[in-house]
Amino acid sequence: MVTSELCQKIAQKKNNLSIKFINLIVKKIIKIMIITLESGLPIQIRGFGSFYLKYLYPRILINPTNLNKRLISETYVTRFRLSKKIKCILNI
Repeated sequence: MVTSELCQKIAQKKNNLSIKFINLIVKKIIKIMIITLESGLPIQIRGFGSFYLKYLYPRILINPTNLNKRLISETYVTRFRLSKKIKCILNI
């Protein structure tokens, strides 16, 4: 699902809100989530899941075809963990 589909689903349930207003709210929420993750804090949405940053150490990658080595610098990646409630619903 993309942002526009999410906004349309919300607009169908809430007839008194315009799609432009809903789109603005969704974009603000995503912006706040990005700012929070940039500061290094996790985001936990009860009953849905949590977003957090994971540190990846610098490492050397080797291309198996020509054996060229390449250094990958340290980085952070965003991870998401489902809540137990959603896991039970999806039978994961």
